[in-house]
Amino acid sequence: MLSGTPESIPKISDSGKEIVSHFCGDCGTTLWRDGENFGKNKIIKAGILDDVDALNNNKPAVELYTEKRVEWVPAVAGATQKPAM
Repeated sequence: MLSGTPESIPKISDSGKEIVSHFCGDCGTTLWRDGENFGKNKIIKAGILDDVDALNNNKPAVELYTEKRVEWVPAVAGATQKPAM
């Protein structure tokens, strides 16, 4: 989305706290999520980035819901590991 105002839908997460999904009102693509559990942080959906090197140039600092990680996906070295909040 290069212009316009995203739509949003709030819902209550498993923790009982609100999480808000922000999405394109035209196509429905989720752009980011935020909420009380994340503080000032936003969970950006990597598929929306138009810079092909964005993921190579920006290593994750935190991994969320790590207790639910599938066995064959390793932890990101150096990233803080956080279980469900």
